Amino acid sequence: MSYVKLNGLNMAIGNTKLGNDTLILNMGSAGNCPSAAMGSCKLGKKCYALKAERLYVGCRPYRDQQEEYWLNHTAEEIAADMVQLVTTKKRRVNGKLQPLYKSINWLRFNEAGDFWGQSCIEKLEVIAQALRKYKIWVYGYSARADLDFSKVYKFSCKGSGHDNGNNGKTIARSKAAINEAVQLMSGGPDDVDVRSIGGEAFAVCKMDCKICDLCKSFNNLNIVFPLH
Repeated sequence: MSYVKLNGLNMAIGNTKLGNDTLILNMGSAGNCPSAAMGSCKLGKKCYALKAERLYVGCRPYRDQQEEYWLNHTAEEIAADMVQLVTTKKRRVNGKLQPLYKSINWLRFNEAGDFWGQSCIEKLEVIAQALRKYKIWVYGYSARADLDFSKVYKFSCKGSGHDNGNNGKTIARSKAAINEAVQLMSGGPDDVDVRSIGGEAFAVCKMDCKICDLCKSFNNLNIVFPLH
């Protein structure tokens, strides 16, 4: 994982799960998550982002700074900073320095936190539109079933525990429960493991985003994540 910043916009480039082709933008921290405060998040203390904030001293302050930036800048300001960052910041790939957008394919929103309200969805739509020019696609998840995603066209959002997003939903289950679920399909060109859970079909997360794009693509697939 590495970090890039510009004009107060701080983002990480990937992690061991996401890979180095993904920028990460948080609207806030897990400790100050609106979905957790509302009781709409199903993970509770099992939240992976919250665990990181407890374990690593600098994690919460970093995300608090991201929250301050997000809430105090307009969609147009953030989009302009994003474009400037991906076009002017450079990194070495295969021994050659090149603009960041040449090696970035995705922007993952809210590794921690969630949308603060409907205006944040509208803000992200503007940002996602600006990034499309550079072939950077935006995706993520939200536990906010109370918000309206019906007019979201430029980014993909799977609902966490609900199907009110615009691209299917996600749930989390124990590895044992997933393994015991009825397998509906396995293999195929994309090697997708689909199981029936609660009467619904869910593709099983591979736990490695570097080899999978099931959450990123507009496919309306439900995804089940093994708790770990």
